[in-house]
Amino acid sequence: MTRYLEPFRRKVLELIAEGKHVKHVAEDLGLSQQTIYNWRAQKLINMVEGSDKSSVDSCPPVIRAEPDARISDIRGFCMK
Repeated sequence: MTRYLEPFRRKVLELIAEGKHVKHVAEDLGLSQQTIYNWRAQKLINMVEGSDKSSVDSCPPVIRAEPDARISDIRGFCMK
């Protein structure tokens, strides 16, 4: 099983929040749709419980661009 670092998961969820479809993000990054849905559900749980840590010092700031353009930027980024 491949494990993805938190910064990568966060960037994937940002794409979804910006309106990119889960199906397209999953296909473009080689992830399963269910993995993305699980990450989103866990983020919501963490937010409700107050344990969501949204600051990441080890990753560069997010570059604002069209969601399709950003997928190529994060492919392979912060994956373990």
